[in-house]
Amino acid sequence: MGTENDSNNAAGGTYSAADIEVLEGFEAVRKRPGMYFGSTGATGQTAFFSEFVDNVLDEHLGGHCSTLRVDYHPGDNSWTVSDDGRGLALESSPSALDRIFVQLHGGSTLDGHTPHVHSGLWGIGLAAANAVAELLVVTVSRPTGRYEAIFRAGQIVAPLTRVGDCIQSGTTIHVRPDMAIFTELPDLVAVEAHLDLVAHLNPRLRVEFCGRNISQPGGLLSLARSEAQGQIVDMLTVTARAEEIDVDIAIVWDGQTSFSRTFANQLELSEGGVVNDTIEEVMSYGSPAIVVAALMIQEPHYSGRTKQRLEMPKAGEATRSVLLPALRRHSA
Repeated sequence: MGTENDSNNAAGGTYSAADIEVLEGFEAVRKRPGMYFGSTGATGQTAFFSEFVDNVLDEHLGGHCSTLRVDYHPGDNSWTVSDDGRGLALESSPSALDRIFVQLHGGSTLDGHTPHVHSGLWGIGLAAANAVAELLVVTVSRPTGRYEAIFRAGQIVAPLTRVGDCIQSGTTIHVRPDMAIFTELPDLVAVEAHLDLVAHLNPRLRVEFCGRNISQPGGLLSLARSEAQGQIVDMLTVTARAEEIDVDIAIVWDGQTSFSRTFANQLELSEGGVVNDTIEEVMSYGSPAIVVAALMIQEPHYSGRTKQRLEMPKAGEATRSVLLPALRRHSA
């Protein structure tokens, strides 16, 4: 190894701290987009798009939003994501525009609601998504009027301006990803599947995709029923709070399928963890069943960058204390 370094130096090359390239702000996001979105292909575009949806979910979970509308425009590969929430309070604090759309890790979600419970998969925020957007237009409707600002590659090109009056509050984002950064068009099948899951996990939220209502008022039970392979013979739903955790569980018996699917703060725990282990243990004493569980935790402790495994003993205890009594009452 010493010989290699010596040969490099002999060739006139020296290496020191001055040679380390430090990327800051949007430069880092645009040069290393895969670190923020997982890839620059179709899955990366889904992660990019999901940042805008995730912020609508926060507004819905806060009790301020009942509708999510998503439209894809194939002509220029752009998206429009809108909600009927409160709208960002930009007119009273213009600096919020920079904090949310320009400052990486600014700590605020789209509609200013904190703390937020929903966990995005990457949790990168709107500023990172804005950094890789060729165009982003934010329109906010508040009681004081309708406001608009325009960004390109993360930089504001048209400052916040009042553009008219409004009747209903809400936020609309029109965004076009930079195809000099992304290498593939979005997978619309994957996007719709993601929104379908969003609809199941939020049964009181109206979800529209490209003009179609894809809401799932049946919620977790509907999701559990979709996994049945035989004739359904029994069903059970339970919602309760334990260990300061909200627990929703749906169980379907079809006489042959044993399957569990779990979520924490709207993210699927595909790699398992204490919630999955608890469900498998409790259900092992009965007949095969399909179990779908969703937990909402104020401070979830995930294992790994992609948040696909939850390691929180308290989450397992909460699941057990809700599931066991419900099964006993059901079988009584």
